[in-house]
Amino acid sequence: MVYYAGPCPPQPGQVFNSNGPTTAARMDPFVEMMFKLGVVAFLGKGDRAPYVADLCKKYGGVSLLGVGGASAINAARIKSAEVVLYPELGTESIKKLYFDRFRVIVGIDTEGNVLQKQEVAKYKRD
Repeated sequence: MVYYAGPCPPQPGQVFNSNGPTTAARMDPFVEMMFKLGVVAFLGKGDRAPYVADLCKKYGGVSLLGVGGASAINAARIKSAEVVLYPELGTESIKKLYFDRFRVIVGIDTEGNVLQKQEVAKYKRD
């Protein structure tokens, strides 16, 4: 899974600090390549390009949405963080994270259903 995040530097004794999902759409041009490389899920925020739903269906992947306001709670769910690329970027380096019960919402499922649009429409007032 690829998590598009904007983390804060950890405090002493912390594995990871507050980390909010960042806009996933800017990475949409790379989704198919990443699916081909074995990625099965993406976690970020916001709408995705229409073709991402088709790619989720084609490759059996999902697009997940971070829960707004849950950044600090989710930080406690990160059990380990290992820098794998670009250590010179500090908090923006690429890391391998291990989660336990991280809170997310399915935005696009493996059938290409854009749940974030379908569910919002159900509760919209005319």
